[in-house]
Amino acid sequence: MSRPYNSIRLLIAGLLLAIAGFAAIKSCSTGPKPPFELAVWYWHSPYTVSSDESKLLSDVGIQKVFVRAGTFTSDGENVVLKIPQSYKTKAKQDLHLVFNFDSGVIRHFEHYNLEKMSSQVAVRIDKQVDEAVKAGERVQGIQLDFDVPTRLLTRYGQLVHKIRSKLTASKLKFSSTGLMSWLGTSGIRDLSAELDFIVPQAYEGETGRTIETMRPVSDPDYFRRTIGKAGSLRCPFYIGIPAYGHGFLFDEQGKLASIYQNLGPAEALRHPSFKFISASPVDRLGKPAKSATDSVGEEIIKFRAVRPAPDGRGMGYYLAYTIPTADLLTRWIAAAREAQTSNCLGAVIYRCPEPESTLTLPYQLFASAIRGVKEKPELKVSLDTVRDNFDLIESSAPNRQAPKDIFLKVQNIGKAPTFISPDAVEIEIQLDTPGVESVRLRDFESVRYVSQDKQVPNRQASGLILSKGYLAPGESAYVGPIRLLTGQANITAVKWTARDGDGFQFSKGEQNSISNDAPTTPR
Repeated sequence: MSRPYNSIRLLIAGLLLAIAGFAAIKSCSTGPKPPFELAVWYWHSPYTVSSDESKLLSDVGIQKVFVRAGTFTSDGENVVLKIPQSYKTKAKQDLHLVFNFDSGVIRHFEHYNLEKMSSQVAVRIDKQVDEAVKAGERVQGIQLDFDVPTRLLTRYGQLVHKIRSKLTASKLKFSSTGLMSWLGTSGIRDLSAELDFIVPQAYEGETGRTIETMRPVSDPDYFRRTIGKAGSLRCPFYIGIPAYGHGFLFDEQGKLASIYQNLGPAEALRHPSFKFISASPVDRLGKPAKSATDSVGEEIIKFRAVRPAPDGRGMGYYLAYTIPTADLLTRWIAAAREAQTSNCLGAVIYRCPEPESTLTLPYQLFASAIRGVKEKPELKVSLDTVRDNFDLIESSAPNRQAPKDIFLKVQNIGKAPTFISPDAVEIEIQLDTPGVESVRLRDFESVRYVSQDKQVPNRQASGLILSKGYLAPGESAYVGPIRLLTGQANITAVKWTARDGDGFQFSKGEQNSISNDAPTTPR
């Protein structure tokens, strides 16, 4: 008689504990929200942030920077650190040092001796903390970036516990990145119990295995369906949000071969080894977006190799990129704020602007996107005309006038880059007398000769349209000489069009003051 009675008591006790646990989670996720913090991951080396850039980060509320301090790799037995970070500037922000683990460590993790592994990791973390402190940095935390299989999360939690117990820098905050697919599992509860906070990354859930199924890095619908499971975490969390792009290489059958990190998309557009296929803003499935509302705030641009690499390989391969826009960041900050619960501390942006990279946002645009301010490219066109008198010396034609050369400078004086596509920047020059002898494109990719809105041979053209695939904020591009057939020809109008970064809008303008006076000094 006592056994059934005890079983019933145990069952009731278990139910009460489950209800209490659910109530605790419910109250944790529905209580007062803390102030929403913004932080950023810094992923390149060396750590270099100018005083102006640091001030820009502070002005938009970023007081924490998560700096990649090194990558743990494996020889199958030992864990060693490669690519350790160096520090060229002293940060005004608090730093959290991030240590990511490569695929080799992930592959062998299940079979590692955790005692040995934790010792190897801890001593190398301590060394990097010391190096950063010696450089004058305010190190406030340590973060691990270790994308283990979901079934090994409990083991990962055991590793974290052992690492923390061995660190000299034991008073620092200790956190981990996480995958959205981990949320709601028992393993993530075990791991989160060992952390001060965790950062589930709301991006790259699926990239696509073929060129046809390639996806953008973000999927806001999946995020909204999944983030509610973060309520079961046993520590506070930030939401990792995207502001970056990727390059991918696909083989001749269109199957994913590898991540690509050599040429950027703007360079690929000009490279003779690649043929442009398409460029468009995309929806969450990677298909061309029909409107700005359908777009996730990313561009996908695709190329095909028409020449082999120096090693003879790669002919017919595909090259494709996801490219972030300011809209991507603005939308994700809004989504993170909307999803915030009482145990959500804010968001961490991946990643910090990188110099001359089209796969991150420029600093000014990064700041404007955080503020929710829409920026556009704006072009300034400067013209110079010159008569080539040397040409007359070699001419026997009587009363011949020296030919006129046009030199053009185009600068993006706006805070936003253009879209990346063959028609991103177009400059139209209109003439009062038909005839163009030649054009030296220099920084431009192509020229079309037109007359009455129709394409014509260059000698019949009363206008020409110059095209360039991309122009960054502050960047200048040059073309010239544009040699006209007659020295009596004058420029009547110069108009410009720049495709905005979102891919849907176009900024337009016209050069108001045009001087056709040509000095006689040849260029």
